[in-house]
Amino acid sequence: MGDIVRVVFGIETLDARVIDIEDGEVDVRLIWNDPTTPEDEIEPFYQTYRMDEILPKD
Repeated sequence: MGDIVRVVFGIETLDARVIDIEDGEVDVRLIWNDPTTPEDEIEPFYQTYRMDEILPKD
């Protein structure tokens, strides 16, 4: 756990940190990549995705 992965939505992607993997689903914490948002205003966002929506970051 803790690996950084890429979540794929068609042509859009988001980076995320893996929290848990179970029954073909991956629980992740999305990584906010908008440099204009102050860090203290970023709230953690957790989501579950199917394994086929997740790619290695590299």
